[in-house]
Amino acid sequence: MSTIKKVVNIAKKKLGRSVNEAKDWIRQEIKKLTEGEITLTEGFINDCISEFTQNHSVELHDGCLVYSGENLIPVAKKIEVTCAYDSCDFRNDTKAIIIKLLDLKPFYLKPALLALPIKFPFIKTSKNAEDTRLVTCHLNEIPSLKDNKILNSPFMKYLTIEYLKCEEGKVTIKLGRAGTLEDVINDAVAIVSKQE
Repeated sequence: MSTIKKVVNIAKKKLGRSVNEAKDWIRQEIKKLTEGEITLTEGFINDCISEFTQNHSVELHDGCLVYSGENLIPVAKKIEVTCAYDSCDFRNDTKAIIIKLLDLKPFYLKPALLALPIKFPFIKTSKNAEDTRLVTCHLNEIPSLKDNKILNSPFMKYLTIEYLKCEEGKVTIKLGRAGTLEDVINDAVAIVSKQE
């Protein structure tokens, strides 16, 4: 049973058998999720990275993020990528985050970007109308995320990132609803109705 189904069932049990009461509870929970902002500090992000790999770091600046890695490939001791958030697409079967590549050092690695999709099939490269290189990461195509319950939730299509703002030392994320609240509630009720 999915997490969403469990939450809806708990709500129904706590609130009695009233579907209207369950709908109101879902409305409140969604409002809590999309009301505020999530702020992550540079230190927190680097602590998370260091749990998985060494010699990698992130610096957060106004409007961009700088990723640095050492000893990643033989032809470059150090790589530095400056990027910014572009957009996201969580519709239906697509779960993608699109990032603008602002700079890559050393410069001679730029052609290597074309090889990224070969090594990592969940990554696609393209250019926007201003000729800025875009890197799209299809989260739902990453093998280690295949069974991720949050990513595969039927309700993910109703979530979007309204903005992702990089500032000196921190990044702020504002989540929003991509669909109507009634669509979310109707999907939740349909899931529960199928169980009964």
